[in-house]
Amino acid sequence: MISRALYTDEVACADPATCEAICGVPAGCSNIAYPKLVLELMPTGLKGLMMAAMLAALMSSLTSIFNSASTVFTIDIWLMIRKKASEAELMIVGRVCTVGLVFVSVLWLPLIEAYGSGELFVYIQSIASFFAPPFFAAFLLAVFWTRANEKGAFWGLMSGLFIGFMRLILDFIFSPPACAELDERP
Repeated sequence: MISRALYTDEVACADPATCEAICGVPAGCSNIAYPKLVLELMPTGLKGLMMAAMLAALMSSLTSIFNSASTVFTIDIWLMIRKKASEAELMIVGRVCTVGLVFVSVLWLPLIEAYGSGELFVYIQSIASFFAPPFFAAFLLAVFWTRANEKGAFWGLMSGLFIGFMRLILDFIFSPPACAELDERP
């Protein structure tokens, strides 16, 4: 909000053509709001410190996700495929899985940019709204319903994730209109 108030021409652009010229996204330049504040208002030493802190937080989040996903794959899936896998083999499988996840993440970037006119916050919230409800429902039922079992939780999660994935695809096909455009979605 402070960035929008201070930099109305760059961050809070009202005209889609102006936003497209400034940040390459016609929907708005909210992705540059925080970096603009850091780069414009902070003294030189603190700029570097804040940028280093932002990059460290980003790298920490990504490495924890990659590590967790590769561990789940290696321990839960690979050990089912090869029951007598050695420690060295598990280490190699985990590393290959991590490299594969990084590759998929890089390939996914154009989809993030295309979704929601490139606004990262909108994309993150939309993905959470597609895939979080089945996990919430499974957790809630497990806590409050004594008849909930593993098989039911598994199929509830699978059906919920399938519905969320279908919603994601439909949201890509029938994307929401930009500001001042008529909404002609079915």
